[in-house]
Amino acid sequence: MGCHDHPGFQHSLNKKKRITGEKMVKKIIFSIILAVFSINVGCVSQQYRVNPEFRALSREIRNPILVLPKVEVYELTAGGVREPKQEWSNIGLENVTAAVLQNLQGIKYQIMDKELSPEMEEKLEDLRSLYGAVSHSIELHAMNGQSPHIFPTKIQNFDYSIGPIDDILKELEADGIIMICGSDEVSTGGRQALMAAGILASAVTGSYGALRSGITRVNASIIGANGKIIWYSSKITSGRHDLRSRESVDNLIQQLFADFPLHGL
Repeated sequence: MGCHDHPGFQHSLNKKKRITGEKMVKKIIFSIILAVFSINVGCVSQQYRVNPEFRALSREIRNPILVLPKVEVYELTAGGVREPKQEWSNIGLENVTAAVLQNLQGIKYQIMDKELSPEMEEKLEDLRSLYGAVSHSIELHAMNGQSPHIFPTKIQNFDYSIGPIDDILKELEADGIIMICGSDEVSTGGRQALMAAGILASAVTGSYGALRSGITRVNASIIGANGKIIWYSSKITSGRHDLRSRESVDNLIQQLFADFPLHGL
């Protein structure tokens, strides 16, 4: 009997083949996961729009004021519920504000550093809420050319307004506003587990059905005294940024301001 015919050797050989086969299957599945993951996670969307009368309107803005950004960070549960997290939002606000100030170096603008009256605070909060609604409409109808909700005329003729803000600017001693908004979703451990399970199932079935990653959104605008948004920039990523991370935010805001039109003025 040769050594290859020995029962013990044959058993060891079969076991080795089985282990090798299992490793190969795992490598194949892992490769598929990476491919699916790279398609779904980390996708990026960024565009900017300018008002058709930008040149004329921008000449009227020589002393804009940076309004304190509005930043909201949520925990995204396995069931898709977005739960606001104030502590995370505060960290995100600190990171976004610092990154914005860094990117506005060399530009003439004001920082809202004086104490405001309760009435003005209320006006600014209303302004942020109104801007949030308008920016949502912009994202829906004027940014993503592949969206079923897109209005081609809004892309060709980017004309959005939040209404006159002369009274606010007069009290702030400014002639324009730089507005920043951001939001983020942080997936819970349970959601991440379901996402991983969905990707594994996709590797077997060939159809992708996993839960989406948390989405990070930031946008910036220049608004004139008549309330017109003369420049708007937006950046949306999935699974790539975290507003709680200063390094991540620095990268995100740098890209957001890449086409900021007041550079050099």
